[in-house]
Amino acid sequence: MSGKKRLTISALGCAGALSGILTLHPPVPREFLPESGIYVGAIFGVILAVCLWVFHSPRSVGRSLSIVMSSTIAYIAAQLSTIWAYEWMPSLFHQARSSDPPSYVMFVGGVVGALMISATVLLLYRDECTKLGRGILLCTLAGGGLGVFGYSLGFMFGSQDSSRHGDIPGMIPLYILWQAGMACLLELVLPEPARGASTEGFREVSILQSPEPAPLERRVGKVPLWGKLFIGFLAVSLASYAARTIWIQNEFSRRGEDFAKYETSRPSLRDLPQIEPMVGEDAVLLHPIAGRTAQLSISGPLSIKATDSKPAFVTFMACYMHLPDERCGANPPDVSVQISQWPNSAWSSYEMKGIQWGFGAPNFYVAAGYFNPGKRTQKFGDAIMVDANPKEPGKGKFYWTSGPVLIEINSEVSDPDEFIREYLERYPSSL
Repeated sequence: MSGKKRLTISALGCAGALSGILTLHPPVPREFLPESGIYVGAIFGVILAVCLWVFHSPRSVGRSLSIVMSSTIAYIAAQLSTIWAYEWMPSLFHQARSSDPPSYVMFVGGVVGALMISATVLLLYRDECTKLGRGILLCTLAGGGLGVFGYSLGFMFGSQDSSRHGDIPGMIPLYILWQAGMACLLELVLPEPARGASTEGFREVSILQSPEPAPLERRVGKVPLWGKLFIGFLAVSLASYAARTIWIQNEFSRRGEDFAKYETSRPSLRDLPQIEPMVGEDAVLLHPIAGRTAQLSISGPLSIKATDSKPAFVTFMACYMHLPDERCGANPPDVSVQISQWPNSAWSSYEMKGIQWGFGAPNFYVAAGYFNPGKRTQKFGDAIMVDANPKEPGKGKFYWTSGPVLIEINSEVSDPDEFIREYLERYPSSL
């Protein structure tokens, strides 16, 4: 390895560390940055593209933009794959999920991000002697290792500002070490910086002088068809993600205005009648339904005290288990039911409308980042509201009001109609 190669590796390592610092402390206020975090990958991409422009040939705006695009989508993919790994990997090791992800899930994100970035860089800047597959494999595996190592150093930064970095201490060394290490690795697997138009000016700077003569300008390897398709796929993916993010933010803003109108429609808290709680056995159905055993989730009515914005109300909860010996607290129920008694029908209707704004909505709507209003449908001659996942028919929330009573059925089975039918017989819909 020539002296100039070593100096170039050091230069890219410092540039990567600078990128990590700028990621943690952007030069512009965070309120002006997109909440999706796209800027995180873009910062590293811009700095990496500048370094490749300076030290490698050919100089091309298209290649530089491809590097920025690849780094941006690589961060998004790494983030999503890390979340996926956090959801599934702890169970493989018989571990319970904690508030802080274990360090080994960062290996998945590191591998995904390094694979996309290294493949793009080597496809665009390799020469005919560069072994493409070996370079990508080295950077990919090393990227996973950098993810684990950087995140494992988080105990050194336990007092970080949680409002900036999500209260995950490992993110501080992870950003800096991963970006610095990946920049060094990319330069390591790239060909020697050649003597030519792209680097000739730097030969006049003494700090970059080296006793070894710089090699002549090498012929850049052609990008194969699969490489062009790969880069095109990354570009389409980034455009699709950006369009979806913009749509969600606009939808969120529009729904926020609807939510403000909903809050202003709150019924009066004055002169409300006293609630006479039902007996638990009368409120919920405790006989088996659709072959599932009924249990009370709580022994009696749960009385919720009044607040400045909400009156007192009473709620009953029951669950329906697949096996008779399963208990509600120890096993997830196939179906759960909540019956709430409100002072009058105005308040039960108001709370029913509130369900669509996230009060008890299924998690996949919260994760999607936008509101998904329940849809009105007919069941057994009565109108009810349905808030279900279209990809999993039957699973979701079914709810309606019956005078001052609000009925909510949460289903994890594909056919909850028997539960809906029996509760509609007990509580005819007022919709």
